Amino acid sequence: MALSRGRAPVFSLLFTILWMTVTNVADGSLCALDCASSNGTSVGSACVFTVDEELPTGTTIAILDISDCTTPRLESIRDGDVVEYIGLDGSELKLIKFADYDVPGTPAGEEGFLYCDGDIDFCQPPFVVSVEFRNFDDNNLTLSTNSTRATVTELVPYTGEYSLPITVKPELYAIDADKYTGISYVINAVVGDVNYFRFANRDDRDSGNCFASGEKPVLVVDEAHIFDFEERPVIHLNVSIRSHHEDPYCDDSSIVQTEYSSLDVFVTDLDDRPPIFNASSYNYKAAENSTVFSHVEGISAYDQDTGIDADIIYSLETDGLWDCLAYVDIDSQAEVTITTPFDFEEGYSECRLTIQATQADNEIQTATASLIIEISDVNDNCPLPVASAAVGSYVNGDAFVSDPESLGRLTVSISDMDQTISYDEPEFLSNKFVLARVSEASSEYYIAPNQTLDGQPESGENVKISVTDVLYDRSDCSKSTTIEVVVVPLGVQDPTFDQEDGYHVTVEEGYEGFLLQVAANNIDGNDGGIVYSLPERDGIYFTIDADTGDITLIVGFDYEVTPRHTLTVRATDARWETIERYTDTNVVITITDINDYVPVIQCVPLILSIPESTPVGTTVAVVQVVAAAAGAQAPKTKGISGYGAEPISDEDELLHSYAANKPPPPE
Repeated sequence: MALSRGRAPVFSLLFTILWMTVTNVADGSLCALDCASSNGTSVGSACVFTVDEELPTGTTIAILDISDCTTPRLESIRDGDVVEYIGLDGSELKLIKFADYDVPGTPAGEEGFLYCDGDIDFCQPPFVVSVEFRNFDDNNLTLSTNSTRATVTELVPYTGEYSLPITVKPELYAIDADKYTGISYVINAVVGDVNYFRFANRDDRDSGNCFASGEKPVLVVDEAHIFDFEERPVIHLNVSIRSHHEDPYCDDSSIVQTEYSSLDVFVTDLDDRPPIFNASSYNYKAAENSTVFSHVEGISAYDQDTGIDADIIYSLETDGLWDCLAYVDIDSQAEVTITTPFDFEEGYSECRLTIQATQADNEIQTATASLIIEISDVNDNCPLPVASAAVGSYVNGDAFVSDPESLGRLTVSISDMDQTISYDEPEFLSNKFVLARVSEASSEYYIAPNQTLDGQPESGENVKISVTDVLYDRSDCSKSTTIEVVVVPLGVQDPTFDQEDGYHVTVEEGYEGFLLQVAANNIDGNDGGIVYSLPERDGIYFTIDADTGDITLIVGFDYEVTPRHTLTVRATDARWETIERYTDTNVVITITDINDYVPVIQCVPLILSIPESTPVGTTVAVVQVVAAAAGAQAPKTKGISGYGAEPISDEDELLHSYAANKPPPPE
């Protein structure tokens, strides 16, 4: 608590003195003390002397100018007490006991009544001799510590000077043994730091910056602030500790000594920051079929919250069109390994993943980065010759020419799933044909005859093309393709039907039996059989003789369902089994209607309202009669005319009137 004191009174007691005249036995004069000539100060009825504390014992304080008294003496002004610190040696006032003002129990001064010889009466005024001990600044200011520290917690909203106090450890306080000395603490921020603090009394934090010697202040937040460990983990402060001699209010003018101490305020870290990667993306490289990366970049993440929840769990997630998680894995040290070798020929040249770093006990605090694995191709597939068709044809008389386009050439390309194509020139086994490259830089070839062909089917040949990979270290890396080459006689054309515009036939509904015959022939003059066929979809209604072209209707049509049907007939040149030579034509079948339905009177519930006194012969309803197939359900009535209904008029419908022969019964 704040230091305060009152100054010790010169006199402990105040007396009302009844002056008495004392006659000296020797000469009849009065005992008297001349204070001024004794270098004292008269204060009322006392002669006051001021001396320094801690003077040696026996030091002469003053030579008293006492008249009419041979043997003066001092006696305590309090009954039963003795004068402890001062005494008279004749007229010399001396210090008879060592006085340390700052030692507890030492008085601020001492006084005594002045008597003469054996008299019991006081000398004339001043009749009290008083000595005051002067308090010197003779003690050093000492600190409990020259370095101390305090802690605050980040993200706590400290709201100002009355917030929760911050404990300082070790506690900082100062001692100055000089009595009535006040001590103040001034906090100065080190360059680059900000001071949000001040010292306050433990019980009264608004008591001001002045403390007694040895009193332990507390450190409080003096300004509203939220601390952030990641922005400033330590706030460095310098503290000036000042002693104010005989000034319990610590005015700046009374400063006599200053000491210094450092104060570091540490901010306690909380788990408030997510991990952070050392890069936003990482690029790895691996060859297909390998379990080892050819290029890696060190993946690491660290927790921004130092020392708290520093354990990080790594995981991988798909980040792309290709889910390639099955091929790689990541461990607790962020090391990525290939668990299943990549296959470049699967169609992807890179694997894109997201790396996630998560705090071990706080799944909310996460960070992500990209992982891109570039997959390179290796020569691990055999080349394969692929023909543009399984069967190729050349016309009789065509020989190998420089422009194979005129032949409708049959091409062969070399397919290799590897990016790097490496193979020998294809091996071509044929007696009648040659394999030639389309262009020097092309992997495409074409087949052409190396001689004039005779136009007979046996002039064709099955040719074999083989290709071998020269870089792939496999003895079986040789693939082949066999192509059937057919020679077609010169001028071969498709068959033609005798009716260029197709065929037309009319039948009654429900008819089943022979329909008509179609005919086609080879116009190239070469004899050969024609084969006739129908689409599979028409097989439930028709049959056709493959040799004669006779068409039979096996399921009759219903005019009311299908009044017209178009049939497709194909004529194929049977001379060529591997080459399709054919022509299609249409047969249009018209179905005629026959009277195969019986009349049906369509009855529906009918409620009529007929006014009374309606004349006889008035039409009260119109009944619709329609034709229906025997055994079939009658078609739905289209309308009824009568009171409140519109008349129906249709030439195909037979209408009858019903006349009331007598008036309707009363309602």
